[in-house]
Amino acid sequence: MFHLTIAAGDTHFTSDMFHLRQLALQAEKFQRKYGVSPLDRDDIVIIAGDTGILFYPKQTPMESQLIGEYNKIFPLTTVFTDGNHENFPRLNVLRRRQWCGGEVGVIANKLMHLRRSQIFNINGKTFFVLVGANSMDKEFRTPHVTWWPEELVNKREKDQALAVLEDADWKVDYVITHAGPYTPIRNTFSDFIQTTNPKSRYYDPVEFFLEKIYDRLNFRHWYCGHYHDDKRIGDLTVIYQNLIDIDTGQTLLVYEDEWIEKYLHNAAQKKGLI
Repeated sequence: MFHLTIAAGDTHFTSDMFHLRQLALQAEKFQRKYGVSPLDRDDIVIIAGDTGILFYPKQTPMESQLIGEYNKIFPLTTVFTDGNHENFPRLNVLRRRQWCGGEVGVIANKLMHLRRSQIFNINGKTFFVLVGANSMDKEFRTPHVTWWPEELVNKREKDQALAVLEDADWKVDYVITHAGPYTPIRNTFSDFIQTTNPKSRYYDPVEFFLEKIYDRLNFRHWYCGHYHDDKRIGDLTVIYQNLIDIDTGQTLLVYEDEWIEKYLHNAAQKKGLI
């Protein structure tokens, strides 16, 4: 059966999730008009890091409200990779289970954290996930309160990533990361401070590790977040406030009523709902 797979960028807790809320509102509007919901739990949104959902030391009322919103209001399932602005101790103690061929941490029925260095089979497509990034602003943050060293990929996670890619003969459909491979990012974002000096606070070893994978891996498209921009760079898309249909590469125009109604109508038709 046909299902949607949608890519999203950093949401930063509630700060940058307006596009997801708008998609949910459009689906609700469609259901009132046609009597069927065009989206369901088998449709997947993948957020490429910095969700900030479990950012605080312990769950707050606002966090509980947000988790409830993801689980009840959003008709689809939301999964996310970790970025650099995440509370890793909280993510690492989530109840774990197998989902789509990989390991996830479960926050709610339709809200899960994709663990690093794995390949997931989502709606018939393979997704390699390796995330994290360097926080350039960590000197202004409090260690283990607003910044955590686990943001960087460690040796074990690198070795695991290379092993799963070797098992897959270095071929997947899509890649989801938070930071992006060094060269295309450097060549595109001239105002984004990058350096090859490991002693600099701007040095990001994750970008260089991803560069090695980027040069060798056979993939259809790569999505990353982190850079707070929406830009396509050949076979790499940096995503922030857009939502991208992964199957078609289309940007979802969630604020254009006529366009999004046609998009949802097409999805409902493919599912045999109308």
